[in-house]
Amino acid sequence: MANVVLFDETGGPGVLRLAEMSLPAPGQGQVQVRIDAIGLNRADTLFRAGGYYYQPTLPASRLGSEAAGVVEAVGPDTDRRRPCHRDRP
Repeated sequence: MANVVLFDETGGPGVLRLAEMSLPAPGQGQVQVRIDAIGLNRADTLFRAGGYYYQPTLPASRLGSEAAGVVEAVGPDTDRRRPCHRDRP
């Protein structure tokens, strides 16, 4: 299970809600990343409020497209050595 922040309507910070989501195993050529940090910026705030140049897909829209973390699982035919990959000690 993963924690995700969603919103079902546009508005201020009060429209955000925390939910749990099951994660499928990565498919061919995909990786699963445990997110350690995310970046939210003005564009995300505008998107949540409905003031961005395109509108969110509701319900259950998400914020953010910048993240950093560790590859936890890889799908078939996936090269584990990708840029920014970090081996766990």
